[in-house]
Amino acid sequence: MKIKGLRVDVKTGRVEEVFEEISDEEYQKRLEEAKKAEEEMRIREMIERKKQEILERLAREELIKEGRLPEAYK
Repeated sequence: MKIKGLRVDVKTGRVEEVFEEISDEEYQKRLEEAKKAEEEMRIREMIERKKQEILERLAREELIKEGRLPEAYK
């Protein structure tokens, strides 16, 4: 199988298309690695969003306890 990629010359900034011949097994392996990396990134983003929600809620509760934020913001 032939796949297309990009090669960048960092000294000149020149970008060129390159083609690489790989076996079907290697293609499947790369595809699985890409899917796994994408899934890991999605999970990290979900965790980060949840962490921010929790931190915001805890900060609000703490400010309410300290009397620096009205109860209405709970």
